[in-house]
Order: sequence, then structure tokens, then C-alpha cells
Amino acid sequence: MSDLLQHNQETVGPSVESATVSPKEQLEINKIRVDIDKANAEKEKALLEFARLKHPWYLRPEILQPMAAIAIAGITTLVGFSNGWFQTKLDSLKNQQERAEFDLQKLNDARTDLHLQISALKNQRDELAGKLTDTLAKAENLEAMYKEAEAKAGQGERYRAEAGILRKELASQIESTKRSGKNPSLLNGLH
Repeated sequence: MSDLLQHNQETVGPSVESATVSPKEQLEINKIRVDIDKANAEKEKALLEFARLKHPWYLRPEILQPMAAIAIAGITTLVGFSNGWFQTKLDSLKNQQERAEFDLQKLNDARTDLHLQISALKNQRDELAGKLTDTLAKAENLEAMYKEAEAKAGQGERYRAEAGILRKELASQIESTKRSGKNPSLLNGLH
């Protein structure tokens, strides 16, 4: 269609262009030019679609890209199996699993040992708590006995002091009796 317009412009010549055109006619001309451009774009789109449809379906990009990805994945898998890469990875994973199981068994054994040690320590704690209770009871008993002995010692001191006072009184009585001339033989037995 643009060819037709161009052909019309060439046949009409510059006189149409140079002639005075009203704004309404200019608007119509612009509208026609836009329609012509749209028609050209659709024509080019149709030509491209036609050219794409001429190619066989298996050569189209939307088919080739996924096929290429599948082919690369298949080739990679075959190469991996042929050189033993997958077997090496599998062996490595098995070794890691065995190592993890061994470590888990060691940790379980250590946990069991710790539980036994905890039980033994609890028994020792209970035994020591019992001994402490017995020791505290003995200490309280000894403290009571000490206070009693201290009280008795205080009484003993008092008795000694009283006995000393009585001896002094008795000695002074004996002296006074000797001076007074009474029978000293009776008093000699009292010393």
C-alpha cells in the first residue's frame, strides 16, 4: 500500500504537496499514512511468520532448545556412568554414612557412660548427704555434751572453790582449837 501511495505521489508530483491543503485534509492524510504504516507492519509480520512456517518443525528454536538441553543431560549422564563418577560419588556417600553411624554409636556409648557416671555421682551425693546428716547430729550431740561438761566443770570449779574455802575455814578452826588447848589428836585425823 505504501508503494501505491509512493506511486501516486510520483504520478501526482510535487504540485499536490505544494498545493494548499486544509487542516482537515492534512489530518485525513496523516490518518491514511498511519494506516499504511500499520498495514506494512502487519505485512512484514505475516512474511516472517510465513518464512518460519517454511522451516521444518524440528528446526524451530522452540523445539531445538529443549531437545538440546535433553541431549546434553543424556550425554552428561552417559559420560558420568562411563568414567565411574557416579559410582565414586555413591562410594563416597556410603563411606560418609558409615562414618556417621560409627560416630553416632560412639556418642551413644559416651552418653550411656555419662548416665552411669551421673548415677554413681548421685549415689555418692546421697551417701555424703547421709554422712553429713549423721555428722551434724553427732556435732549437735557433742555440742550438748560439751555444754553439759562445761556446766559440770563450772560446778566442779565452784565445788573446788567451796572446798578450798572449807579447808581454809577448817584449817583456821584447827588452829584456833590448838590454841585453845582442846584435844588435837581428833583434829589431826581431819587433815
